[in-house]
Amino acid sequence: MIEKADQVEKWLRTLSFEGWKFSGALTGVSNSWLLERNEDKIYVHLNSNWLCFTLPLSNHPANSTFYKKCLELCRRSFMCKFSLSPDGKLLLQLEIPFQSIEKKQCYKAVDALNVYLKWYEALKSGNSSIHSQSANQIQIKIVRKQEYFPKESLYLYFNAIEHLNWGLKDNLGDNRWKAIYKGNDRPFMTYLYFNQYWLYFQIPILGQTPDLKLQNDEDNMSLYSYLLKLNEHIYWTKFGIDENGKIFMLLDIPLEKLDLNLFQHATKTIAEYANKFAYDLQIMGNLSQEKELFDLIPN
Repeated sequence: MIEKADQVEKWLRTLSFEGWKFSGALTGVSNSWLLERNEDKIYVHLNSNWLCFTLPLSNHPANSTFYKKCLELCRRSFMCKFSLSPDGKLLLQLEIPFQSIEKKQCYKAVDALNVYLKWYEALKSGNSSIHSQSANQIQIKIVRKQEYFPKESLYLYFNAIEHLNWGLKDNLGDNRWKAIYKGNDRPFMTYLYFNQYWLYFQIPILGQTPDLKLQNDEDNMSLYSYLLKLNEHIYWTKFGIDENGKIFMLLDIPLEKLDLNLFQHATKTIAEYANKFAYDLQIMGNLSQEKELFDLIPN
């Protein structure tokens, strides 16, 4: 741990990217550092399992329309996620698993935060051109007739986690697969997408439940705030929504880092959060019908 912390600090000290500069270690907080650029700050913290990056966002609108757009961007983004702190501050965050921490990944983390900070500024200003351009460079692009990850290796990976209630079901076409995780209370259909750079997991967390059609802005605000607060609470994984309001749990892995150990770590992480939050999200999806259900969700 000490050796890894020394390495991370060394890498951050040498970082010079788009104006971001190393400002030093945070006083009174072990294994924590600060990067700054003008008024923007990136807080970096290392623990025994994760290297965490947090970029607080300023002057954001606090309404359901804006939060919905942030969650839609979560579904389209890689590495990063939008989240809400307990005191209601909007954040950009990402986590790198301890086993994947290296200089290149640290620099990619700052690069990703920088890209999605531009998305946020464009979203806040109502200008869609910047985040549309960035999205075209980063979002999933499935290329036909080109296999980005050998299917034989994917079968082997799923064989290795079969005892954890995972199974590979169907090849949906080039670089697209359907799997299933048999959770504690119900099965979770899981979709895997490969492109040139990423393996991307998507779970429609409410299963076959129809897209959410909440009745008023108060219900929308409760749901979207809850999802963003979950994003602040969880590691590596994130929640996002599509244009129809369907909720997805998402996780991505850089293809260059993908091996069996990291794949096992990813599926264990997904399984843990799916089991933990599916019931609560089912409650949130029914607020318009039964508002007293909200009291069942633990604080």
